[in-house]
Amino acid sequence: MKKAWVALALSCALLLPLPISSAAAAYAPRLVVTPASPGSGTADVTVALLGTDGDDVTARSVVYLPLGYRTRQPAVGAQLGTARLNAVTPAGGLTTLTGAVRAVAAADYAGSTCAVGADVVWLVEVARSSTVIRIPLLVTPAPPAAATIAAATITACWPGPGTPDAEGLRPTSLTFVLGSTAVASPTATGTYRWRAQLTPFGAAAGAGENAAGTVEAQSLVLIPLALRLSAKLTVRRTPIDLKVTRTVNGRPLTVVEHRVLVTRFALLTGSATEADAGLQEAPIDVQGASSPTRLHQLTQIAADARGNFTTLVQINTNAKAVTWRASLELGVRDRGAAACVASFGAIPCVSATSGALTLTSRAVRLATGR
Repeated sequence: MKKAWVALALSCALLLPLPISSAAAAYAPRLVVTPASPGSGTADVTVALLGTDGDDVTARSVVYLPLGYRTRQPAVGAQLGTARLNAVTPAGGLTTLTGAVRAVAAADYAGSTCAVGADVVWLVEVARSSTVIRIPLLVTPAPPAAATIAAATITACWPGPGTPDAEGLRPTSLTFVLGSTAVASPTATGTYRWRAQLTPFGAAAGAGENAAGTVEAQSLVLIPLALRLSAKLTVRRTPIDLKVTRTVNGRPLTVVEHRVLVTRFALLTGSATEADAGLQEAPIDVQGASSPTRLHQLTQIAADARGNFTTLVQINTNAKAVTWRASLELGVRDRGAAACVASFGAIPCVSATSGALTLTSRAVRLATGR
């Protein structure tokens, strides 16, 4: 058990960065949860605990899964997903360790004081060259005091600065991806608020947990996510007078002919939504081509305040049909102080985010009338 406890202590240390010095620093870690993109063919959930080099050292982290999510107990040894650890080296450079998350026997951690009664243990194992770091995550049902907001918790305890198991690295963030064998995601429409309690060590060397310094971080997942697109043919007929030179009896003669110029357009309309709320001013990329396998970007437009968008694109092809598709990419979003709603009494909520999004509409085939 001594070896297991050392590994458990290391797990906690790797979730947030160690400070550059022993002086007291700011403490505002972030939690970022990203659901799988619709149509991606996966049910993965990405959980990231992020800090900066100037943060205090974290002693304990507890992630609360919202009601609607369910944790599962896969077979021991099963791979659950992937993991990535970013860290600062002793020389001040940056390094990234990558690896996997797998299920291990919960009995190996039965004596841990960090999470009594863990049902499931997920082990993050990341490596770079000869450096291998193992980070157990202990999964338990939500405590009675949090039963109205959470389905389960993922807990890890962290060592103080200078722990030998860190191999000299100062971690800055840990990201782990959990597949459907580990976490079942909800399908009901709604806003799912993930929460994390993070407690730093005291400032003095060798100090224990600084309970008074505990903060909360949140991440909002909105379900469902959708990007919709429709296309309608619009034909403009514009009368024009065209001067034409003809040869009459061997002589050139200029006459004016009355013609109609026919121009074809695709009127593209759609919406980008999270939980049926519009993605305000989301950048929408529009792709099109006569062949569905050769789509390329034609333009980018911005959705309005309700997530709706519309654009008119000229059809410059003699093909009988054109295929259209819309897509968008958004990075991690800071929801702002107003979205950070404290859940644990006097514990302050210091950050609220939403994860990155990648959405793609279904392809729409439009006949050109040619």
